[in-house]
Amino acid sequence: MRRSAAQEPGELAPWVLCVLVILSCLTGCQPSQETAYFGPTISLDELTSKINANNSQIPTLWARQDFQGTLMDDKHQPHGVSAHGVLLYCAPHDLRIVANDDFGGLLFELGANAEVYWLKVVPQMDTLWWGRMRNAEKPAAVSIPVRPDLIADVLAISTLDANFIHEPYTVMHFDNNGDAYVVDSLQRQRDRLLLRKEIWYDRATLHPVKVQLYDESGRMDLKAQLSDFEPLPTDSADKTSWPLLPTRYDLFFPDSGSTMQFTLRQQALGKSGIPHAGSIQLPNLSKPGVRNVIQVDRDQAN
Repeated sequence: MRRSAAQEPGELAPWVLCVLVILSCLTGCQPSQETAYFGPTISLDELTSKINANNSQIPTLWARQDFQGTLMDDKHQPHGVSAHGVLLYCAPHDLRIVANDDFGGLLFELGANAEVYWLKVVPQMDTLWWGRMRNAEKPAAVSIPVRPDLIADVLAISTLDANFIHEPYTVMHFDNNGDAYVVDSLQRQRDRLLLRKEIWYDRATLHPVKVQLYDESGRMDLKAQLSDFEPLPTDSADKTSWPLLPTRYDLFFPDSGSTMQFTLRQQALGKSGIPHAGSIQLPNLSKPGVRNVIQVDRDQAN
């Protein structure tokens, strides 16, 4: 093949350069073994022990929170919400998040306890949705922008059952590419086991960095990213033993398209005795403070 008049000795032909560019792109698309981790790992027993040592120190939580989100209604119309307030948690599953405007007026509230869950959005929607926890997994009579019971399942700082043959059954595998321990919770059905919850723990820190919840058909109900871990002050004089907890939660609801983000600050075990057992309750339905009150499970047997 003759060299073009403009091509200098030792210079690559244009077609050769094109081939090299294509090959480099194809090579760059392949996963690199250098980014994966194949070193030592710990067992599920060890992981459970370390997680429980941290989380068992957080029976309650009080924190200021900054909230922003986009809530999709039943017509798939977005409603932006941004506010500040407080988050209350009481183990094992009681959660209440309240957000106010700059003048102290209530904009948003969600909560869940062993009996009920609720969501209250004042601006634009002017509605309080609520339902009974025992019906949370059943088909609802009406839709709700986000399910508070799922949010409580993500934000709850719970321990893991060290008896792995108790339901929900706990299994673990290590994801080399993600460099994380993946802990799955399985629920028994009459003829099968269902994956309901998946938590990714960073190998180096053992921080829970991702939580995914699934419905009975295997579809993802909620995906959450957890980050910005900070120590929670306790009575211990040894600050190095203070438990760590995430202070940022990014939530995505695939079915509705709703998104929520919570950022915690000034976190403490409690403030003025709040929260405590029984302190997180459904708002007064006779004085809801909104125009519409909707029981989402009204078609279910009470």
